[in-house]
Amino acid sequence: MIINDTIKGQLGNWWPLFLPFIESSKWDEIFTNLKMQSQAHRVIIPKYVDTFKSFELVDKDKVKAIFFLMDPYPTFKNDVMIADGVPMSCKNTGILQPSLQLFYDAIEGDYLGFDPDFDARPDNSYLLKEEHVMLINTSLTVEKDKVGSHAQLWAPFMRFFIEEVLNKNFRGLPIILCGQSAQKLERYFNPMLHYIKKIEHPVAASYQSRLWNHDDVFKWINNLIKMNNGEDQQVRWYRTKSEAAANELPDWVTDSTIKHNDDGLPKAQDLGLPWRDE
Repeated sequence: MIINDTIKGQLGNWWPLFLPFIESSKWDEIFTNLKMQSQAHRVIIPKYVDTFKSFELVDKDKVKAIFFLMDPYPTFKNDVMIADGVPMSCKNTGILQPSLQLFYDAIEGDYLGFDPDFDARPDNSYLLKEEHVMLINTSLTVEKDKVGSHAQLWAPFMRFFIEEVLNKNFRGLPIILCGQSAQKLERYFNPMLHYIKKIEHPVAASYQSRLWNHDDVFKWINNLIKMNNGEDQQVRWYRTKSEAAANELPDWVTDSTIKHNDDGLPKAQDLGLPWRDE
């Protein structure tokens, strides 16, 4: 395939590193396969525009650590696709899924100061956009209700990502392989170049209704970053309620020009509603 602006936008500033793969037959094979499945009325998750969301959100020049996970959520919730391109994110439905809840619980357990009322946020993209921690699934797509259905399809892409992108252009990255699918990728890493840690996927703990055995991975990452790049470069894993991005809250909360009643709710007329508060 000849690269175009759409592909560049989806891959963010990673696209020059992927150019040899994009222009190879392996790229065409992936998307020909996905197109055929779609034409056969199979539901592919996530939406096409979200396939490379992890690359789109993380600046390659600032990346601090990479979590390899498994598949996108392969199901719908209330007829809405859960997966949005960011592993474990469930902002499409606004309903926190068990894997992300366990992920947040582990951070809360490691770092005092995490606001327990705020860890219910279904959108974890702040880690990618603001903290430069890449969360990426080993399969960037999956067929609805069929876990692991696209593992072989994305294997060449993941191998190229590790061998030709990470091993040849980066040094000293903390790499976290979550679960068996991700741990199969270990053989492609040069162990002399990166720090590799293998842990279970949080979904394993959710299936067994227990805490996630994350092996202090968040502190492990920050200790490595502090040792190599300084304390000021460590990842801020948690966010408090006061640090919520303005676009995550309704206008009547963030817009100081909107007047409020004594109960703290906005006045109907200031929201443009067809009635007035008494």
